[in-house]
Amino acid sequence: MSDENILEALETLREADQDLEAPPAVEERLIRTYRAQLRQRRWMRAYACVAAVAAAVVIAVVLQPRKTRPVFEAPSAPVTPAVAPQIVPEVRPRRPRPVQIRRAAAPQPHEGYTDFYPLIDLAPPLERGELVRVTVPASAMRQVGMLVMASHLDDPVEADVLIGQDGLARAIRFVTYQ
Repeated sequence: MSDENILEALETLREADQDLEAPPAVEERLIRTYRAQLRQRRWMRAYACVAAVAAAVVIAVVLQPRKTRPVFEAPSAPVTPAVAPQIVPEVRPRRPRPVQIRRAAAPQPHEGYTDFYPLIDLAPPLERGELVRVTVPASAMRQVGMLVMASHLDDPVEADVLIGQDGLARAIRFVTYQ
């Protein structure tokens, strides 16, 4: 078949099927409906984006850690152990030198420290600071992520608190005795 024969056959087919086509009004109504649905889908996407952003903001606010300033007790006076009086035996005239009993000095415990744990998220730069020794409940150790048995949460623990020039407690480290 030649190209001319094919074109003639297609033209004959078009003329035969012309009565089967939808009228132009149906085509216009179909195009209007399609465009309306397309606009509606665009608005639905915009609403979905706004809802997703709002949900992300709500989740960020709810899951944001609370920035509370821990309450510390003022440092207590150092505890001095009760010293037993020295026992000096009676001097007997028969002995040339008296014997004295002296109390041996107790070995001093060696202080150790944990790492510093930050108390403020995104703190301003530290220009100068001061270390303050305080006594805190052991539950403060749990607040920075250390493991503490539930039966010891109220036990007193010594800690060094780094206080910045602005008066805010910046970091804490706990004192250990070995």
